[in-house]
Amino acid sequence: MFTRIFSILRSIIAILFSFISNIILVGLFLTFVVFTFDIHQLDWMQRLLQWFGRPIRPESVLDVVFYIFLVLPLLLSPTRLMAWILAKTSGWHKAGAEENAFIQTHIDNIISRGGLKKKKYHIYIIENKEINAAAFGLNNILVTRGTLSAAEQTPALLDGFLAHEMGHISYGHSLVLSFILVMETCGNISAYALDKINWFLAKVIGVIPLIQIISIVVIWSINLICGVLWLFNNITNYIVLWFYRMDEHAADRYACKIGFGPELLCGLELLEKESPPDEKKGVLANIGNDHPSLLHRIETIQKYLAKHPGNPGTLKQ
Repeated sequence: MFTRIFSILRSIIAILFSFISNIILVGLFLTFVVFTFDIHQLDWMQRLLQWFGRPIRPESVLDVVFYIFLVLPLLLSPTRLMAWILAKTSGWHKAGAEENAFIQTHIDNIISRGGLKKKKYHIYIIENKEINAAAFGLNNILVTRGTLSAAEQTPALLDGFLAHEMGHISYGHSLVLSFILVMETCGNISAYALDKINWFLAKVIGVIPLIQIISIVVIWSINLICGVLWLFNNITNYIVLWFYRMDEHAADRYACKIGFGPELLCGLELLEKESPPDEKKGVLANIGNDHPSLLHRIETIQKYLAKHPGNPGTLKQ
């Protein structure tokens, strides 16, 4: 119970941090566009405002565009539509019939042995030789080609990784990730556009004597806001990364609690053997990473298994 409550609290904080920084970037970009180009005077925008029942003025346009640009994608982030968009833009693809059947067999085994409730998972393949897996949204699991190849020789490896990702889904970590990823994408688009606006004001508009002072004021205003956001993001980023590392340990414990700790340990030890030998240790060694070190995860799982020998592999959902 405490694990779930703590997970929910840190998820709320992570979403809040991301929302604050990205909403300012999006708002700044959209404000510049709306008030510079008088979008409210366009016929299609006036019809859109009428459809929403809003008065035809720039403030109303800003509200509508803001909802479409940030709020709507945020609401769609856990849906199958967003998963499809990310698959098309990020190089994932739905698992073929044979691949899906192979992975589904392992999922069914985990559900059966772990005493879990039956749940449908959508499986995606990433054409990458690395051994890895991930979870996104409500029930999407991504598996690399390298993991499938390794699982042909060591089936337990796939069981452990899938149990870990099912833990992320069960605790809601993957849903939080989808929210943050969508918000960061909107923020990055806005930041890129603001950078181009700055360039245009400095190199084109800024050379005109009569309005040079205005462009300088706008440029410095944008730079000041972006600078404050950069500082805020860097401070909060370390907190959010710590949350992510806590989530990884929570998903590891989930896999252990449902009886797949040895399988997960098998996969992590294989990854550790293939990783560079000069992996750093210490409290600050992984402060900039979203995952704990492999050695730390392995040691934590070994301690758990030593403390809970003969785990029956049941976890109340």
